[in-house]
Amino acid sequence: MKIPGKPAAKQVLGVMADGTELRIANLGIEKGEVAIYSLETISLPARLGKLRTATAAQPAAVDADETDIFGFEEGEGVEEADSKEGEQGEHEGADLSSTLINVFAKFPLKKTKLAVNIPEGQATYYSFESDFGLKAKKLQKRLREEIGPLAGGTLDSAIIDHFKTESKGLMVVVSEGNIPLIEELIDIKNFLAGGVPYFCQVSSNEISLVNLVRATMDPQPDQITAIVYIGNEFSRVIILKGDEPISFIQAIREGYNSPQVCQTLFSKILLEQEEAGIPEIDQIVLTGEIGITRAHQFFSKQFPDADVKPITPGPLDTSLLKNEEIAIFSNYAIPVAMAWEALQKRNPRWLKLDLMPHAVKEAQKPFKVAWHGFAMLGIIFFFMALLTYQGFNRLNSIRSLEESIALKQSSIASLEPELVKIGQLQRQININKGNLEFLDALIEDPEKWSRLFAKLSEDFQKVNRIWIDHIQSTPYGFTMVGKALARDRVPLLAAGFQGVNLKRVTRVISEQGNVIYEFEIDAEIPPPLEPEPAEHEPVSTDRIATPGGSIAANSKSPSGTGGSFAARLPEEKKVPPSVKTTPKESNKSLPETPEKNVDQKIEPMAKKVEKEEPIFAKMNKPESNAIGIEKQQPDLVDTKKRVPVTAQVKSEKPQIAEVKKTKNTTVEQKEKRASAEQAISISKKDQTPIDHYKQGLNLIHKRDIKGAMAEFQTLLNENPDIAKAAAAHYWVGECHYALKNYEEAAREFEVSLDYANNPKRQAGMMMLGMSYLKLGQKEKAGEQFEAILKAFPNGEFAKTAKRKLAELTG
Repeated sequence: MKIPGKPAAKQVLGVMADGTELRIANLGIEKGEVAIYSLETISLPARLGKLRTATAAQPAAVDADETDIFGFEEGEGVEEADSKEGEQGEHEGADLSSTLINVFAKFPLKKTKLAVNIPEGQATYYSFESDFGLKAKKLQKRLREEIGPLAGGTLDSAIIDHFKTESKGLMVVVSEGNIPLIEELIDIKNFLAGGVPYFCQVSSNEISLVNLVRATMDPQPDQITAIVYIGNEFSRVIILKGDEPISFIQAIREGYNSPQVCQTLFSKILLEQEEAGIPEIDQIVLTGEIGITRAHQFFSKQFPDADVKPITPGPLDTSLLKNEEIAIFSNYAIPVAMAWEALQKRNPRWLKLDLMPHAVKEAQKPFKVAWHGFAMLGIIFFFMALLTYQGFNRLNSIRSLEESIALKQSSIASLEPELVKIGQLQRQININKGNLEFLDALIEDPEKWSRLFAKLSEDFQKVNRIWIDHIQSTPYGFTMVGKALARDRVPLLAAGFQGVNLKRVTRVISEQGNVIYEFEIDAEIPPPLEPEPAEHEPVSTDRIATPGGSIAANSKSPSGTGGSFAARLPEEKKVPPSVKTTPKESNKSLPETPEKNVDQKIEPMAKKVEKEEPIFAKMNKPESNAIGIEKQQPDLVDTKKRVPVTAQVKSEKPQIAEVKKTKNTTVEQKEKRASAEQAISISKKDQTPIDHYKQGLNLIHKRDIKGAMAEFQTLLNENPDIAKAAAAHYWVGECHYALKNYEEAAREFEVSLDYANNPKRQAGMMMLGMSYLKLGQKEKAGEQFEAILKAFPNGEFAKTAKRKLAELTG
């Protein structure tokens, strides 16, 4: 019976029938080891096989004419005796079946197999010196022929099996084939609650005892061991030499209830030693009921030189047994051995025999069919295999199509961002085209980089083993960063340029272990070739300002004469491009307007929205003393990044428009032009953030909208966290509004209003509402005007906000 909480991979019941006793050993596999779960002895109401034999034996027939010699009615006494015996047999048979049902109901027979023994006296042993050079069926046939005469009849119904000895002989075991325990269990199988019993092994008592001694005692070679078994009705002795049986002494019909059983077995041992020439006994292993018979004391006295000891469990796990069960382990030697053999069939210590009746084997086969059944099964399996093959092919096709669909969907999903990027790039290309056109209009000398690269190409032909990593524009020319394999190459390269400043030459070791020299050079871009002197007409001054804000025709130069600044100044008054003015000098050159004063001058302009004019409305009108606003360029600002084009060209050196020098230019005008040129050529990289802010305000004062926006944008790009950031965003929005870029103006005003500390909050809110109004977003404009009235009910823009709301709602 399986112990609760102790699961086993499989279990086997070793069941031994010995007269009116049934001994059961429950074994299983626990964590790779064989464990004994329980040992149990059951008393039967009758001997197994007795009733079946009595029922099968029928009385001999009696002639009808015969009469009893004493004059009694014929058959009267016989019939009465038979009737009483039959009634007693039926009663005992019912009790035996009930007992077996109750015994095996405790075991889960669906998960447990049975190993049973051949009843005592039904197994006979024969030894042969060789196997006759035969195998399998031929050997079986020869053994039947040899043993038949010795057994006194044919062996058609007998079961024969054998095992080879170490001397290459054969030990043959013959069983009559009738096993009463199996027949009784088959008869009651429908009444067993645990399921139908499955018989996995049939063994003889003698072979089971030999296997148990071989597995637990491990006899030494040439050691003579006597196995003594004392049972209920039978007892016997087996002699081993090493671990090979050499003699199966005939069993005696005495059990542990006989007081002379030990003496009888002792006599059998002495007789066998004399007849078979067996040497002195070295070891005696006691099995069976040795406690009641005091077998250990008896054989220790009779064989004082031998090692007398009871059988032990050996490597078996007995942790689940009680102490009293371990003490009587020898009583269950045979059922334990049978169950152990069934659990570990591949144990090399076993003498393997198959004594299972043929009828039992056939009955336990789960699929027993005739030839036409096998043919039908073959056809079924063929079609099942065909359908399975086709199903797998279809499944693989479906999976491949699903993978292909998933891959294409993934490709489509991955291409969507690329399509968005393509659209963005296309828009950027259009913006860049406009920017390039705008830059071409701003750059005084568009071919200067071509001249620089032509110069470098010419110098590289003379100076080799040198290369350039980076070239960047500067207000005075360019900065060049590169590497050379030799230090002397750097001065050779620098010597070909004007205004050279060799900033550094650093010796470094490359990843390959080579020595290279990194250098950085500031220089001027090669000037263009001087054209032939020619007379030029003065610049025309009859252009009319366009509504979009073209250069005013009547704009006057700072010197007071008509036209733009003159580019051709006297040689003694020109400022060399290589000369760098200090920040102090630049402050003197540029006319400064204090921030507060400029704000005071410009801020009131925001109030002019009452007359439907932006702050820079008047700047779009040509004036005699101001530079007109240039024509608005389309799409000059990236709508996502909001980076003005003027910020991209902030590193370019301010250029001076060229005009012809007139013959009547006075010395005073020349000096003013030189001073203006020197002021404009100041390096912006030396300016501080506040310088950019002041410069932007000065340019607003001078009506240079784009220049002012560039200064404020430069300030924001280089110092995004400066305190003036909110005001700078506001002025950038004012510049966009003046240029009619209302969408960009609205964005800059929104950014300005995001700052907590914003001195331009009222003006920014007003201008944001005006920008929404220009964009046609009346709902947003109304919300903005309402926000002004709520936040600043008495502010300077309150009246204008009320009027705009009235116009929107009226």
